[in-house]
Amino acid sequence: MAVDHYEYIGSMRFIAILPMVLGSGIGLCQDTTYFDHREDTVHSLALAHHYSIWSALSAIDGTFRRKVFEVSGFLTEESNWIKVPSGELLLHGRHRFWFPVTEGWVECNYIRDQLDGDFRSWWKNGALKRHDVYSMGVHVSGEMHDSLGNPLPWVPFESTASFPGGEAQLFAYLGENLRYPRKAMRNRIEGRIELEFMVLEDGAIADIQVLKSVHPLLDEEALRVVSSMPRWIPAQADGMTMKQRYRLPIRFDIER
Repeated sequence: MAVDHYEYIGSMRFIAILPMVLGSGIGLCQDTTYFDHREDTVHSLALAHHYSIWSALSAIDGTFRRKVFEVSGFLTEESNWIKVPSGELLLHGRHRFWFPVTEGWVECNYIRDQLDGDFRSWWKNGALKRHDVYSMGVHVSGEMHDSLGNPLPWVPFESTASFPGGEAQLFAYLGENLRYPRKAMRNRIEGRIELEFMVLEDGAIADIQVLKSVHPLLDEEALRVVSSMPRWIPAQADGMTMKQRYRLPIRFDIER
């Protein structure tokens, strides 16, 4: 039995889906793609949670712009990208997105996927909340203020939810608590299961789902152990606790 590295879902940069959107290039035109709340593609606006529109800025420079909208038409993100010779897309230029937790905008700048220059966020009332400065991915300085302009202790913009003690302790917990179902072992049933769950604002685990099933016996054991996990340290974004979704692959192997 082995546990693979767990995967964070839902980065502020919305980059998990890029390869399938622009893998073959979109030319000097626009490309609209619809997504559900898990960032899986769907076929129509009626099924979508949000959608993105890519447009080419320059065929010579290989630059593109991406805009993300709610189904209502509200703009939630605008970012600029460059396609490098390897075919990879990198954030390059101004990046602006709506942050629903504070109901304010966040704006920053990238140079080939590295934060560079000013990184700012605003409160709902328009007051500046954060002003960080980066130099090619390195944080140089930062300050934060409340909605009235009073100084706040500085914290990183994002910190992901984590198991108490970190990843090593997560793997240790799973290794100590997973039990290979005897019937599955007798019948040589093995494989890799993928679970997804939500870490709530208080660190509790909720909404556990099987994304990739191998067999009900293995699914049930994986669900049992994950549902019994202790509370996690919740994620934070711009100094505010928030819920976060994770994917956790678990592999059941029979020793030979």
